[in-house]
Amino acid sequence: MCIVPEGAYIEGENPQLDKETMGSVFIKRESVPEKGIWSARITDVQDDNMMFEVSTPVTLPVGSWSVRVVTRRRGTNLREVYDFESDLYILFNPWNPDDQTYMEETELLQEYVLNDVGKVWVGPARSSRGRAWLFAQFDEAALPACMFALDRAGVPFQHRGDPVKVSRAISRIVNSNDDQGILIGRWDGQYEDGTAPTEWTNSVDILRQFLETQQEVPYGQCWVFAGVVLIGRWDGQYEDGTAPTEWTNSVDILRQFLETQQEVPYGQCWVFAGVVVTICRALGIPCRAVTNIVSAHDANSSLSVDKYYTENMDDLDFDPNNPEGVDSIWNYHVWNDVWMARPDLPAGFGGWQSIDATPQEKSSGLYQCGPAPLEAVKQGVLGLSYDVGFMVATVNADLMRWRRDPESETGWSIVDTKNYYIGKMILTKKPYVFDPNGDEDREDITHQYKHTEGSASERLALMNGVRQSERAKRYYAVLNNTSSDVQFSLRDIDTVFIGDEFRICVDITNTSEEGRNIKAVLSATSIFYNGVKSQVVKKAEGKIFVGPGKREEISIQVTPEEYLTRLVEYGNLKITAMAIVDETKQSWADDDDFAVLKPIISVKFADDLLANQPATVALSFMNPLDVPLTGCEFRVTSSGISGRTLALPIEDVGAKELVTGQIPVMPLKPGLINFVVTFKSKELKDISGAASAEVFD
Repeated sequence: MCIVPEGAYIEGENPQLDKETMGSVFIKRESVPEKGIWSARITDVQDDNMMFEVSTPVTLPVGSWSVRVVTRRRGTNLREVYDFESDLYILFNPWNPDDQTYMEETELLQEYVLNDVGKVWVGPARSSRGRAWLFAQFDEAALPACMFALDRAGVPFQHRGDPVKVSRAISRIVNSNDDQGILIGRWDGQYEDGTAPTEWTNSVDILRQFLETQQEVPYGQCWVFAGVVLIGRWDGQYEDGTAPTEWTNSVDILRQFLETQQEVPYGQCWVFAGVVVTICRALGIPCRAVTNIVSAHDANSSLSVDKYYTENMDDLDFDPNNPEGVDSIWNYHVWNDVWMARPDLPAGFGGWQSIDATPQEKSSGLYQCGPAPLEAVKQGVLGLSYDVGFMVATVNADLMRWRRDPESETGWSIVDTKNYYIGKMILTKKPYVFDPNGDEDREDITHQYKHTEGSASERLALMNGVRQSERAKRYYAVLNNTSSDVQFSLRDIDTVFIGDEFRICVDITNTSEEGRNIKAVLSATSIFYNGVKSQVVKKAEGKIFVGPGKREEISIQVTPEEYLTRLVEYGNLKITAMAIVDETKQSWADDDDFAVLKPIISVKFADDLLANQPATVALSFMNPLDVPLTGCEFRVTSSGISGRTLALPIEDVGAKELVTGQIPVMPLKPGLINFVVTFKSKELKDISGAASAEVFD
C-alpha cells in the first residue's frame, strides 16, 4: 500500500520516503505497530471485504493524502492496483503521548480540539462581554480550506509535520497581507464592499468564500482572524465587503474562501482569532482564543507604549522618535494560544504558545507572530523563538507620557509612567461551560502571562526583558524629575447604556502650602477599538484655582444628543483629561475607555425542537434609541440547522419600540445545538445574542 500527500506532484515535489511525503507498507495478518515507522495489519476479513489498520509516524506531515492499494495473487506476478476515490486526511494527534501536540490532561481536549462553539471576549475593561462564535471545525469546508491556504502560502510538505512551523504559517495565512491569505482586515468602519467584522458569526462561511473565489475575504478584525483567512480593515468603510461585526462563525468565511479562492473582506482581530481556532482544531492542534483587555502595540521594540504631547499638553499623533510607526493602545486585542512541545527550545518552554494572525508588525519579513512560549513571556526571556519581546510588551509594557521640553537633552521630558495600565485582564473561555449571554464561562488567565501586578516578580520579569534590549534600556533609564505637589484623579465612569448621558470628572488636591492655578482640558472622543480616534464628541478648556491644602473638582456633562451620531462600531468612547500647573509647570494627563452598552437579543423557541421538523426561532429586543430603526436585518447562525446562516430583513421599527422577528429553521439531528444571532440597522449596529437548545428525535 502506498500513501502520498495529495497535490505533491502538482507542486513539483515528488513524494519521497526520506522526506516523509510518501509511505509504503506491506499489510500483514498480525503485526504490532512500531513507533516512528509505517505499519499495517489486517483487523477483519468478511468474504471479499478486508479491514486493515495503518499506523503512521507521529512526525508525518498533516494534510490530504492519496491512498493506493496494490494486490498480487500468491504464486503469480499478476498485480492489481486500486486507488481510493476519497482522500485521507492525516492530522496531529494530541491524544498520543508521542505526538508533539500531546496534552497530558486529555479531558481538556474536549474543549480545545472537539468543541465547535466558543466565546471571544470583546470590549473595554469595565464593559467587556463574551461574543459567541461558531468554529465549526468539522464542517466539510474546513480541511479543504486549510490545505488550500497552506498550499497557497508555499508551506513545504516536509514542514507540515512540525506544529511549530505549521502554527507560525497559520498566523500569516489567515490575514491577507502576505501569501494572498484568507481575510482582509479593516478598522475604518467602511465595509460596503465586503462583510462588516461584526456580522461574522462563524469561520467556515469565510473559508468557503475564500476557496470559491480564491481571493481575500473582506473584512475582518482581530477577533475574526483568531477564528479565519481575511482582509483586515479598521476604518469603518466596509461597503465592498462584510463588516467585521457581522461575522459570527468561521464556517461562512471558510466557505467563501473555498468558493472564491480570494481573500474574504473584512476581518478584525477577533474575527482573525476565530478562524485560527477553526484551522488549528481542524488540524488537531489544541487551540483557544485569548483576549487581552487594554492591549499594547509596541511599534519600536522599546517594551513601552509612548505617548507624546506638545508643551501645552496637546496630543501628538506621531512618534518623533520612530518615523516608521507609532505605539498604540487597543481597548482589547484577540489572538490565539496553541498547545505543543518545543523541542527546539530549552526545557520548560513547552505548553501554551501564543500566535497572532492580526497583521501588526513584520517578523522575519512577513506579517506573522509566534509561536511565543507563555512561560518565556511571563519570565521576560526575549531571546527565544518566536516574537517573545513583542508579546511581553503587548501584555506588560509600561505606559510613558512625554512632553516636549526645550531644556531637556533629548528635547522631551517624561510626564508620568504607568506601570500597571497594560494587560488589565487576559481572558479565554472556560472549558466545559457555555453561557450564551453571560460570563459564567469566562476564565481569567492573566497569571499564565505575567506575575501579579505590583509584585516584585512582575517587575523583575519586565526588567529582565528590558536588560536584553538596548532600545528599551534607553527609555526606562529616563526619570521623572518634575515637582508634583498637586494630585489629579480621573474618575471611572459607571455603566452607561446607549442613550444615557454621562459625566467626565477630575478630582484635584493641592498638597502644597501655596495656591495653585491650573489649566485643564476635558474631552470625549469616539474611537475604534484599536485606539484610532474617529470624532471629538465634546471638549472643554478652563482654568481653576485650588487653595493650599484644598480639594476641588472639574467636570463636564455629555448628553446622548452629543455622542449618538458620532459613535462608531462597538460604541467605544475615550475620555481624556490634561492639566498644567502654572506655578511649577507640573503636567498631568490621563484617559479611560468605555463602551456604551447595547441590548442583547432574546432568542426563544415556541415549541420543542425536533430533528428534521420545521421550527420557529423568535427574536426580540427593545430599541433603546429615540429614533426609528431603518434597514433592519436579523441573522441566525447554527451548525445544527439546514442552511447554517439565515438572514431575515424586517420592517422599520419605531423609536423605543420592540424589535421582533421570527425565522423558520430545520434542525438536522438530535442533540444540543447552539444559535448565534446578530442584528444591524442604519442607526444601530453590533447587536447580538445567543442560545442553546436541545433537539429531540
